Amino acid sequence: MQVFARVVSQQKFMGSFRDSLKYYSRYWKTSVFSIGASSVLGLADLLAPYAIGQILNVLSGQTTDILLPKNS
Repeated sequence: MQVFARVVSQQKFMGSFRDSLKYYSRYWKTSVFSIGASSVLGLADLLAPYAIGQILNVLSGQTTDILLPKNS
């Protein structure tokens, strides 16, 4: 038991925040790409149903939505 306590006390369980940043710096490009791709797909998820609805409105002869109303 004393040997285990001595080994545990010599080990560093938590590094500094700077050590964590150094460790994950290799994955910086991957994380930026992942966040960007997720954002683009999220926007596509919002815009696709709207675009399909507008196409269906045109095909059925109905009016399309006005994106910016005229201030007159």
